[in-house]
Amino acid sequence: MTTSLEWALGYGYVRLWERLHRAEEEKLFAAPPDELIAEATRDTLRLQGSNLENRDLLLDQLQRAASVLAFNAGVSAGVVPASASVVAGLAPPFHSGDDLIARRLIRQVRRAINEYRDDRRLALVRARNQLLKTIILTALVTYQLVALAVLAGVPRPAFTSAIAYFLIGATVGLFNRLYLDASAETAVEDYGLSAARLLHTPLLCGLAALGGALIVPLLSAQITPAIDTGAAAAAPPLAAIFDITQRPFTLVLAAVFGLTPSALISRLQSEAEKYKSDLKSSEAPAAH
Repeated sequence: MTTSLEWALGYGYVRLWERLHRAEEEKLFAAPPDELIAEATRDTLRLQGSNLENRDLLLDQLQRAASVLAFNAGVSAGVVPASASVVAGLAPPFHSGDDLIARRLIRQVRRAINEYRDDRRLALVRARNQLLKTIILTALVTYQLVALAVLAGVPRPAFTSAIAYFLIGATVGLFNRLYLDASAETAVEDYGLSAARLLHTPLLCGLAALGGALIVPLLSAQITPAIDTGAAAAAPPLAAIFDITQRPFTLVLAAVFGLTPSALISRLQSEAEKYKSDLKSSEAPAAH
């Protein structure tokens, strides 16, 4: 029994697909020979464009089973394209009386395709849930940082400047997200993963911009020696760092550092696009 929590997390959709696929496989096993041969041809086309590891073995089993059914039904053997091994005579088809074995093999191939697709859907759901957990924890840490700044009595100009750095980084990150989404695959459902990435982008990019605006002035003060003493220059106070009127160039630093999480976000997207590509490549051809 699928609970409400499983539906909220996205696992309910995958479980429903699995149940539908089990019913589809049993219906396929009891289908008449002509329909079964047509479904075998359909699965052949699905396997030829898919990335299944044992694709060649499944294609060979499908061809053998379809040949048996075609022989028993009096249909031409050329209905389903023959594999190279059958054409070469290296692996002759089953005997004409093995109709039950042929049906089981076709059901087995269909189940392998269905399980392959369900695994990809489950991977998308897991990636989305993991990203949502990261968003929640990051948001909680950000909220604690803001609360700490308020309790510490940070000057109003410094607090306003920090918010400006955060917003600049978030805006730059969203523009970069728009660029990445322009080349993303949208024809396959990703179960909310794209929305989770969109929520993750401004938060992560804003924090990166805020960190860059803080770290660069501190490091530059430690690396650049003072002209008069030759010693390291004193680090500027935080109130001076987070002051746009004194350091307007820090806005540029915030924008640059706002793009740094793009590598991580792009990697998450590439993994998701691989799963979606696997789903699309193993889709059944459209019926005309």
